[in-house]
Amino acid sequence: NKAIDATILQAEKKNLKDYLEEEYLKTFTKSDIKYGQNKLSFDVSLELLNKFIDKQIDELKKIDFPVFIKELEQEIEASFDIEINGTKKQFKIKGNADRIEQFGSEYRIIDYKSGKCDTKKVSISAPKKGHDLSLESLTYHKDKAYARQLLMYALMFQQQFPKRTNFSAGIISMINLKNWVQNVKVTKSESELLTDEILALFTEELKLVVKSMYDKDFVYQHNDDSKYCEYCGV
Repeated sequence: NKAIDATILQAEKKNLKDYLEEEYLKTFTKSDIKYGQNKLSFDVSLELLNKFIDKQIDELKKIDFPVFIKELEQEIEASFDIEINGTKKQFKIKGNADRIEQFGSEYRIIDYKSGKCDTKKVSISAPKKGHDLSLESLTYHKDKAYARQLLMYALMFQQQFPKRTNFSAGIISMINLKNWVQNVKVTKSESELLTDEILALFTEELKLVVKSMYDKDFVYQHNDDSKYCEYCGV
């Protein structure tokens, strides 16, 4: 229940190496992380953590309201009713939100990524003039997986915390920390808060995906763009 404090974070930076070593030693021995690939992994991790804390401190210095971490690695879920071939069924989505925080009067759902994220991966196409917003093109777009994931987190958050109405969902990429939190949003929109309209449209798209899986002509097959399991080959 204490706000994140820039001064405390700055002081804690000197302990990062000890904290990281403590985590590594849950899997490795001290000699394991002194040489070779494990040492390289440790050193890179430490550098990224230092940069991460520096970016968090920079953000705190730029705002004039408190930030509270509400949840870390919180399991959240949502369920929806859908009619399949005349029968009412319930489907559920579940996930772990890396970080949920109160950011002034708003809430932020944040997912950490070790890979790179850019604006295109979390953007929703703005409606053309004279047309309503549509998320149909988002459903199967190969470059919009992050946007879909964030919207699913948002749906789960909305159901689990209905009183927290002003919220956004974004990614912090450890590869391009300079961009900090990259929120899913409609292109050219000034607000990064997720509206009821966006979430209602995405819910309907999810229902269509589920319905298609019950179609007798639906074929389950491996996505050629996805990697096979390196251990079992499937």
